[in-house]
Amino acid sequence: MVNRNAAGESPANVHREKLRDHFKSTYRFTEDQIDALLESTAQSMNATLGSLYAALEKESSSEEISRLWHTMKGLLLNMGEQQWAEVARELENAAGRGEKRDYRKMVRIIHQGVEDIL
Repeated sequence: MVNRNAAGESPANVHREKLRDHFKSTYRFTEDQIDALLESTAQSMNATLGSLYAALEKESSSEEISRLWHTMKGLLLNMGEQQWAEVARELENAAGRGEKRDYRKMVRIIHQGVEDIL
């Protein structure tokens, strides 16, 4: 289940320009540094999404799934995406407790939410 805000909405999709502004205002990077960080973030996000899809496909241990959600949470926090990171934190904890959830669906929802930066 995706955490909803007070209005009952899912977290807003992540957009490249918002992420660019976040990197600029939070980290005070130059445009060249921001360009490099956008590319690095996209690569890390693609790798983590791919790892989650693969781990779920082969029914990896709940510890492995939890670790991958932890990685996703860290990426989202670095991107300034607190609401999406909270979703990942909830899934990390649920997997760590061995809860049965539709983790595949949640990977797809997050994937759609970050599509603009990939």
